[in-house]
Amino acid sequence: MKSGRLTDYAIKAAVPRDKGYKLTDAFSLYLFIAPSGSRLWRLKYRRGGVEKSLSIGPYPKVGVSEARQERGALLPNMQRPPPGLLCLGR
Repeated sequence: MKSGRLTDYAIKAAVPRDKGYKLTDAFSLYLFIAPSGSRLWRLKYRRGGVEKSLSIGPYPKVGVSEARQERGALLPNMQRPPPGLLCLGR
């Protein structure tokens, strides 16, 4: 397994804890493991300097490769500044 890349084996081996936690993949994609045992793909991004997250879907309905494809489609659009915003020094 490459460092920073999730596999089905690692996801299935993850056990619920008292608090929810994240299993990171790469490029802002992570799997949130809830205390109930549910697993939800999320995409982390920033808008206006504020960190936000977008839900992609539940695992195993959305597999690892599907989540990565969805991230690839969504992330470029989320990193752009809103129309009319001038970003200096970036």
